[in-house]
Amino acid sequence: MLDVKLEMFRDAEKTVLNGSRVHFYSGPSEILAKVVLLDRDALDKGESCFCQLKLEEEAAVRRGDRFIIRFFSPLITIGGGRILETTPKKHKRFDESTVKDLGIKDCGSDSEVLELVVKEKSRMLPDEKALALKLNLPPDEVGNITGELEKAGKLFRLKKDCFVHLDFIELAEKTASQILDEYHKANKMSPGIPKAEFRSRLGGALRLEDSKALEDILLIMSQRKRIKDTGNCISLFSFKVSESPEASAMRKRILNTYKDAGYEMPTVEAVASGEKDKVNAVHIIDSLIEEGSLTRLDYQYCIDKEAMDKAMEGLVRHINENGKITLAEFRDMLGTSRKYAMAILDYTDRNKITLKEDDYRVLYSV
Repeated sequence: MLDVKLEMFRDAEKTVLNGSRVHFYSGPSEILAKVVLLDRDALDKGESCFCQLKLEEEAAVRRGDRFIIRFFSPLITIGGGRILETTPKKHKRFDESTVKDLGIKDCGSDSEVLELVVKEKSRMLPDEKALALKLNLPPDEVGNITGELEKAGKLFRLKKDCFVHLDFIELAEKTASQILDEYHKANKMSPGIPKAEFRSRLGGALRLEDSKALEDILLIMSQRKRIKDTGNCISLFSFKVSESPEASAMRKRILNTYKDAGYEMPTVEAVASGEKDKVNAVHIIDSLIEEGSLTRLDYQYCIDKEAMDKAMEGLVRHINENGKITLAEFRDMLGTSRKYAMAILDYTDRNKITLKEDDYRVLYSV
């Protein structure tokens, strides 16, 4: 399909009706096409309008190319025009916004046309090279235009050097608000939806599969104070956990459980099972992790912050004095079992605090 502005010759002998078949000529191409008139049912001699041509074969054309059309039969030349869009979506007829956008592509400035193209193609993450090719503009001119539109807040440059329009960001924010509002209503004591789940749901709703671009969009929404990203979970920016007296008492019990346990941590499942409301017990544990009162070592173990700080202090001191530490030495230092010492060392390995070499650990160095 092509979006075009079609102009009929003043002496054209035929009227083009919506759905008419014509011969389309551009450069060496000669292709049969169907005419879809977007704002009327008939186009008479001397008139012009925006329309969509449905070609029966592919054509090598670009924006700005001229074309002529001949009536299907008899084969007489009746008009021509200029190509405005080479990869359009199918348009609804008599849609005012479509006609307005094609008016911009016909007579708008390069800046107006580029902004409109990014607005239409944000989901495809266009970069400056693609925009230069699509608009038939020099790359440095495209760079100047995108820079000005960024300053005006109309475009956002993602880290992979591609662009999305403000409208797409606002769509993402509206979608995120719906997802988060639904989650917060159902999980009032949870600090937020797990980040992986949120990314999956938002990406699916936006039909955006690029994970890096999605992460950039989360950052933009966070900077615009629409969402709060703690690294582990996502919430609405203004959301705060509101606890009942029963929930506050549960929070205190859970925190005391971990404080009393020290290095011999119970599993999350064991702590939650000790409460009547197991679901909200897990949410409270997540909240304690988010606020920093607990450190999550892995999917089953959390540890009290004071105990973790003391363990890290002893670990770093021992390695600085001896150059390395073994699991057995760390276990004896903590006065706990091998299982719990290993859970802490696995955490420090994953977070690049320590580096495992043979049977011992050293401090990680960049």
